[in-house]
Amino acid sequence: MSVCLHRYFSHKGFKCGRGMQILLYIGGCMASQGPPLWWASKHRRHHNHCDTAKDPHSPVVFSHFYAWTGWVYGFGAEGPFGSGHDEEYLSDHLKFPELAFGENIYWLPPFLSHVVTYFKYGPAHAVYVSLMSAVLCMLLTLYFNVAFHSHGDDGDEHGVVDKARAKLFANPTGTCRARDIPFDPLSNIFGEAHHGWHHKFPLAYKRPGIDAPYWLFILPLKTAGLLWGENRMTETKVK
Repeated sequence: MSVCLHRYFSHKGFKCGRGMQILLYIGGCMASQGPPLWWASKHRRHHNHCDTAKDPHSPVVFSHFYAWTGWVYGFGAEGPFGSGHDEEYLSDHLKFPELAFGENIYWLPPFLSHVVTYFKYGPAHAVYVSLMSAVLCMLLTLYFNVAFHSHGDDGDEHGVVDKARAKLFANPTGTCRARDIPFDPLSNIFGEAHHGWHHKFPLAYKRPGIDAPYWLFILPLKTAGLLWGENRMTETKVK
């Protein structure tokens, strides 16, 4: 999720060839969090309208339950079977027909994974190892939307709420309450604990903290020449 859905498809933090892009797309499907481009469109909208009524999953604006799972699974909500994709945020991705087509069969890679697990290891492994791990990953990732946005008025380091900067970088009401929780162990391992920092520097593919996805995935592939681009520590609007 952190590399494929977040750092690449949502923020284009690094560059890659078309074949590698397809592999990253399949990896994003394996996260079992919906179509990768749908995920990216909602996340880009979240950055551009952070903690406003246009934010798809703000716990500041909506209830905690809605910000956790309701926005995806509620009837007529923001999920793949609800409002669907925010295509205005996807012009860079939709020019690739294979990615646009993949949005129709995003369920196939995780489904095949469950089927292979079932026939190779039996129903118990298929349910408790393959299916349940996918569900837990999805629920924990969705809860991130609630935990890392605060109702409080604390500003920076990095509870954001610098209203001048927020207005400049796509939050017109200056209400973004993204915050860092640096000692959260799981988020720290996956490079997602500094969420306020991330809202300031969304293009950076190397994050503060342990950031295992960078060291174990991005750096080796970059060294092999399969990924490239500078780690952009620049404040910019997410397009």
